[in-house]
Amino acid sequence: MKTYVISRFTTEVLPDPAPDNSNTETIEPEISDVDLRPDDTDTLEDSYSEKAQIHEFIGTTFDDTSLIGKDYNNSVIAVIRNASLSQGIKNYGLTLDGINSYIRYPIGILDDANELTISICYNWAGNTSSVNQKLMYFANKESSVAKPKAYMLFDMGNGTDGLSLEISDGSVKTTLVSDTAKTNEWVRVTVTIKDGTAKLYINGALVDSASTSLDPASVASNYNYIGKSGVKGEPLFKGIVDEIYISPIALSAQEIQAFEEYGIEPYIPVGGEIDIEEPQEDLWDSIINGVVIATGVLIFIIIIVIIVTIFKK
Repeated sequence: MKTYVISRFTTEVLPDPAPDNSNTETIEPEISDVDLRPDDTDTLEDSYSEKAQIHEFIGTTFDDTSLIGKDYNNSVIAVIRNASLSQGIKNYGLTLDGINSYIRYPIGILDDANELTISICYNWAGNTSSVNQKLMYFANKESSVAKPKAYMLFDMGNGTDGLSLEISDGSVKTTLVSDTAKTNEWVRVTVTIKDGTAKLYINGALVDSASTSLDPASVASNYNYIGKSGVKGEPLFKGIVDEIYISPIALSAQEIQAFEEYGIEPYIPVGGEIDIEEPQEDLWDSIINGVVIATGVLIFIIIIVIIVTIFKK
């Protein structure tokens, strides 16, 4: 039996950027829950986010000894900033404060992918202070403050319309929408792209699909955020995230539905049933069962002998 286990490790949590000791007065706009930190934050972050390649999938979960997960081949790490642990969908989740906390995955993880699965569990606090928060934003751009040339994102909407997916290569855009705008409860959103079709699932159910000429390689993202926009100054996601799954393989509807029951740990192999090892019987149980069967056979033989003896008389 092949077992897939999501390994865990303790990553370095980015510190706040060094204070600006210059005499220049900075006037902060009166907008809360928006990331307008100095760009040295992104420079510091870049020193941690090197180029990496996915080996089949990334499965990110959280616990009280490590804040971030990695794929089972130990090749992909992620950087977190200013997040804290809280109750997740099953165990622990990661609280993103909507101000300056987020997750960033390495550069190049989907560069060569022509299909895709991204799945995220979230518990959204709502648009209490800002609308159109970004749950996910994978962008291709020249610098942290540059406008994205291509992107793929989950937009939480304005609180009335639902969560949506957008993917664009800068000239063509595909949009999928849902009517899900739930707050303070757990939702699992999943997107797949394969063979010219993009599909959006909410809690394992297909809610929208569309033909598309785009794939992850069309975006070639180098800024891969969970909880933060790829556009500097746009609202960050406020809520809890858990069970983040990223793969250059499009999962089937059956496999996506299985996430609802089993979660992403252990991972259910692509294209197959859940491989469950049959429990082995205890040795003493086997011996006892054998003795019981042998005794029954012996008693049966004795009864036959007695009956035959009686009839002979």
